[in-house]
Amino acid sequence: MDVQYNDGFTTAVISVDGPVRFTHQTAEAKDGKPFRVIVDVLSATHELGSKNFYELPNCPIKSI
Repeated sequence: MDVQYNDGFTTAVISVDGPVRFTHQTAEAKDGKPFRVIVDVLSATHELGSKNFYELPNCPIKSI
């Protein structure tokens, strides 16, 4: 997972090895939570080791 912020745009890259299926959607801001982009990578296992990422670039993304 790589997140970068350049020229007013945030990009998130999810790298995978092998074939995967995925879905994506957006969620409106509600209940004090911001707008969200949801990517569900199906039939895959991750090796991220953590569910919290603390070294995000200075950008609109606040958590992953």
